[in-house]
Parts: sequence; structure tokens; C-alpha cells
Amino acid sequence: MKRSTAKIYLGGIGIISLAFFFWIFLYQMFINTNAESNGIHAYFDKSRIVVGKESYVDVNLYLLSRLSEHISGGTIVLKYPSHMMRFISTLNEPNSNLDNKTQKECIANKYRLTKVLKVVDDPTTGMLTISRVALTNSDDLASGLMCFGTLSFVINKSTQFGTEGLIQFANTDKWDFVGPEGTYKLFEQGRNSVLIRVANPGELRKNK
Repeated sequence: MKRSTAKIYLGGIGIISLAFFFWIFLYQMFINTNAESNGIHAYFDKSRIVVGKESYVDVNLYLLSRLSEHISGGTIVLKYPSHMMRFISTLNEPNSNLDNKTQKECIANKYRLTKVLKVVDDPTTGMLTISRVALTNSDDLASGLMCFGTLSFVINKSTQFGTEGLIQFANTDKWDFVGPEGTYKLFEQGRNSVLIRVANPGELRKNK
């Protein structure tokens, strides 16, 4: 009887231990899944742009959320090479131009954050903060792959041929997104920079 009781006792401890470790495993899985689902992926549509002097530079920023996570607003922070270019504008309702191929592509890809709330541009450091929201009802908010907006710059007249610089993500801990289902941080950076090169006419012809 004593041996049977001991076996039952030890068996009970084993079952409890297994249940405990299984619970810990499920809890860790829940935390990891929840962290991933509460994040937004972001990336630029291009990795390299070759332009001439005083040329315009247009680049789209895309977001990717889960299909169940709709986005109604967001704030991003970028850094651009202010020694060679200056920021002009970001796509919004008043300045949309369908003759602009880059803007046209953005508008065609779930462009819903059409209202620009804030633009803070420091031309000395090249730091750029943009906040925008959707002017639509919750049923029409975007989820999945969507375009945050087109960013437009122009190359400075004094920039020399061969000059290069990066438009890149900056201060990613300050990136914020919001929607009916919750708030989100930047979870993963995909193509997080764009190389800009100022080329002479001969190089431009080769890159066409």
C-alpha cells in the first residue's frame, strides 16, 4: 500500500509539473504572439534613386498590419541628407497629383491617412516628423498592406555630381500607430533606407 501511495503521489507531482511547464509554454507563446500582433511593419518602396541636379525625389512609405488591425492614424520619424536636398511636402488631399507616378501608386494602394496633422522639418539636421490620420469611417479604414504617404524632396542646386545620401528611419521608438483595435509600435523595419545619388547626364541615361 505504501508503495502504491508513493507512486500515486509521485505521479501526481509529475502531472502537476508537466501542467505547470505547459502553462508557462502557452503563456510565452501568448506573449510572443501578442507582441507580434501589436506591431506594424514599415518599408520604403525603393532602395535606390538616381537623379540629376535640382531634381525632385519622391518616395512612398508602406505599412503592413494584420488584416484584423485597421489603422486610423500614425506618426513616423525620418532623417534625410540635408546637405544635398530639402524636404518639400508630403502627399495630402490638397496637393495630390495623379500625374505624379509615385503619388499615383500610393493612392492606388489603400491610401487612407489623407489628413496631415503635423509636419516638423528641421532642415539643419534633416530630421522629419510627420503625423497623419484618416478622414473616413471605421468600415473604410485600411489594414494589411497600405501606403502611409508620398514624401517629396528636391536636390539642392549646389549639390555636386556623385553626391550620395540616405533617407532613413530615425527614432523608431517614437513611431506610433492607432486604430479601433488598439495602438501599435513599429515592430519590424523592412527596407528602412533609400540611397539617393546625384548623377551627371551620362550616368542618368545609363540608369534609365
